[in-house]
Amino acid sequence: MLEALAESMKEKHISEFLSELSEYLLFMAGALAFLLLIILVSLLQVTNLPSEITEVVTLLLFIPFIMDLMLLSPNLPVLLLF
Repeated sequence: MLEALAESMKEKHISEFLSELSEYLLFMAGALAFLLLIILVSLLQVTNLPSEITEVVTLLLFIPFIMDLMLLSPNLPVLLLF
């Protein structure tokens, strides 16, 4: 998908590139919203369990998100500590 965006930047005008870029970003936002919905639904299912199990499941669900956050912006956890 990114290769197609790069090719369109070379071959087409900037307005066509911006329209393709906005479609790509809209698709990615939809995919992230869908993943967030899956996480919230799975968290709703564990609310009736004991608190220890709920904490472990929540931690396991958010480990990939925390790792992505640290990879994308490594200084953000340091800023959140202050």
